[in-house]
Amino acid sequence: MTARSVAWTLLAWVVALLAWAAAGPARAHGGPPLRIVLARTADPATYVPVPADAAADVRWVDWPEDCRVEDDPERIACARPLAGRLLDARRAPTAREIVVVVSGRGGPTLAAVLVPGAPAAPLAPVEGDAASAPNSGFFAAGLRHILGGWDHLLFVALLAFGAANARRLVADVSGFTAGHAASLSWAVLARVAPNPAVEVWIALSIVVLARDVLRTGRPATGRWWQAALFGLVHGLGFAGALADLRLPEQARALALLEFNLGIEAGQLAFVVPLYAGLVLLRRRPAAHAAGRLLVAYGAGTVAFAAALLRLPALLAP
Repeated sequence: MTARSVAWTLLAWVVALLAWAAAGPARAHGGPPLRIVLARTADPATYVPVPADAAADVRWVDWPEDCRVEDDPERIACARPLAGRLLDARRAPTAREIVVVVSGRGGPTLAAVLVPGAPAAPLAPVEGDAASAPNSGFFAAGLRHILGGWDHLLFVALLAFGAANARRLVADVSGFTAGHAASLSWAVLARVAPNPAVEVWIALSIVVLARDVLRTGRPATGRWWQAALFGLVHGLGFAGALADLRLPEQARALALLEFNLGIEAGQLAFVVPLYAGLVLLRRRPAAHAAGRLLVAYGAGTVAFAAALLRLPALLAP
């Protein structure tokens, strides 16, 4: 690791800290899941939407065929109860997860975590009330979040291209994992509000790492600490997906564990085949060098553009 790389990393930290201090709370990384809360009525197959602090439109959900959404009065009327039945939000006009909660009238609380574009999920019993999200499905949510987060994947890809060998890659990825797991846990358990500065900082971390990969011209041997520092930033981005869920403390900890495990599983699913391909590519040094330049320049350019596009969010009310 060169002195200039250290200086650039520290400078990025200073800029991000200043942006963090100046920016107001806002949802980062797409924000937490949206919620639809339904209350049971005297008719066990009829439900009334109730206000939720981040409610989605009930029409975003594809309800079973025997259900109809009525406007006056607003309700969802079905031929039979929704318990155990499949719901999906494949056509919902959002990239955020949708949590559907059914409660009231003495029955068990039901919940389903729906992902736009993903297969249907069942309404299953959970402990808690209508204000709580379920503590299930978070492993899958973490898996989808990392595999759908192009900025996180670019960072890991740069670590793979910059690793001298498998042992060095394990050290670098472990540093990144330790960093983002620590900040994610802190942000969720301490209920730290997401901040738009985090998104700028994540993009800048890719720019700094891409520049470092380009300047070294060879695999670096001291990148693990840099990965750990920037992992702290990426963890705050991951926390945006779990923010403001208002889970009881015990359920919050379990959801956090599942989400973290999902992130790590997705990270491994991405980096292992990628590095296996790089090992084969290194048998052709010219092709490997060209690939390194292409990935580093491409990642750095895309990330720098993303940082510029994310800057206006710092000024949003």
